Amino acid sequence: MNINVFSELDHVVLDFTKRTIELHGHDGEIVTESCSFTKDGLTQFENMVNYCQQVLPAEQRIYKL
Repeated sequence: MNINVFSELDHVVLDFTKRTIELHGHDGEIVTESCSFTKDGLTQFENMVNYCQQVLPAEQRIYKL
């Protein structure tokens, strides 16, 4: 996958049922990060969600529960 390094982040979609985080760029690019359904995957997903909550304003976060 080639990621456009000049793309600006528009918003993220935090999908708790799939344990995925989609990063949506202003140019329409979407990058998806997935975490496995293991103990380590849960820890990884929790860390990524916590990071997004700390650094992104609420209007850039979309939650799927």
